[in-house]
Amino acid sequence: MATEGSGERPEQNGVTGEAESEQPAATEELELTEPVEQDAPNETVEEPGPTLYQILTEMKYPPLGAALEAFIEAGLPEFKEVLVAHPLQNPENGHCSVGEAFWLYWLVKSLEPKVVIESGSLEGYSLWFLRQAAPQGSRVLAFDPHNEPAIPLDGIDFYPFDWMETNLNALPGRETLVFFDDHFNQRVRVEQCVWRRIRHTAFHDNYTRPDQGHLPLRYAGLADLVRCQFIFPDLRCDPVFTDYETNRQAYRWLTYCEINVGVLG
Repeated sequence: MATEGSGERPEQNGVTGEAESEQPAATEELELTEPVEQDAPNETVEEPGPTLYQILTEMKYPPLGAALEAFIEAGLPEFKEVLVAHPLQNPENGHCSVGEAFWLYWLVKSLEPKVVIESGSLEGYSLWFLRQAAPQGSRVLAFDPHNEPAIPLDGIDFYPFDWMETNLNALPGRETLVFFDDHFNQRVRVEQCVWRRIRHTAFHDNYTRPDQGHLPLRYAGLADLVRCQFIFPDLRCDPVFTDYETNRQAYRWLTYCEINVGVLG
């Protein structure tokens, strides 16, 4: 899923990389209705647990470990329903693991972004989970100059080029999540997000060592740019997480990375 950020390209879907190009339509605001007052129930209503974002950014070890375990147990039933409905039941190698898909799904559900972007889609395995988790009224954009997703693209805007080759200035950066699975220099990708004022990012393939032209986040020197960085743990706590037996890329250190708001300006 190597993505190249250079080179000219033909105009696609009315979107070009030129300054005067048509920008993607702004996300429509959801119309909220006034809540209807109801009589308070007699029984005590249990307070919802913390969101995944709250767990990652507000908790420290050892409570963090216990909170994640409780979150996994609570989130598995819903995730399994989405997994069973996935159109790619036997995808080729190169996609994220089922465990990482679990984390991606709940990260989107937790953040409720207005825009979700994936850079490097291959067959569309992770893209499906991003689409299913995205809130109603949001936009989902996918960029891949080398592969076209094999999943239905209903509700997804797909572009066959690098995500930097189009004008995304109209997007609400602080309410956008970008997932990079494109084997590109991850330091550069973070800098691109800073330039576009995008706050929430996630990276696949955060290798434990530099690999060819791919600079992982671990070696990117991001202290000046990043507020929070969290590597999601591998999951093998349920039979649903057994794809590591057949998927040689079963786990590649999926990492959430929140850009420092002060840097965004």
